[in-house]
Amino acid sequence: VSAEDGFEAVAAAAQRGPIYLDPPPEGVFTVDHAGLLTADAKQRIDEIAAALLRENATPILVVTIRAMSDHSDGPATIEGFAARLFDQWGVGHAEIDGQAWN
Repeated sequence: VSAEDGFEAVAAAAQRGPIYLDPPPEGVFTVDHAGLLTADAKQRIDEIAAALLRENATPILVVTIRAMSDHSDGPATIEGFAARLFDQWGVGHAEIDGQAWN
């Protein structure tokens, strides 16, 4: 499989339906639907992610789910699921200081 084929697969997956998962509130960087993170871990992740966003304009979110099929219609690759989720949530910056980033 070529890189181009992989890109086309991810792009095709991004065209599928919505992800049924609400984004976290502003200032929260974890969504733990699988129950994998302790309260201390969530707090630490939120602290690190907030600092990265503030200091480097780097958005980091940690999302845990039990199954992708619980939150979408039809099959999806993990890459396609993540791309659709972050596009839907508006994660990232299209432009920073006049430069295209995404």
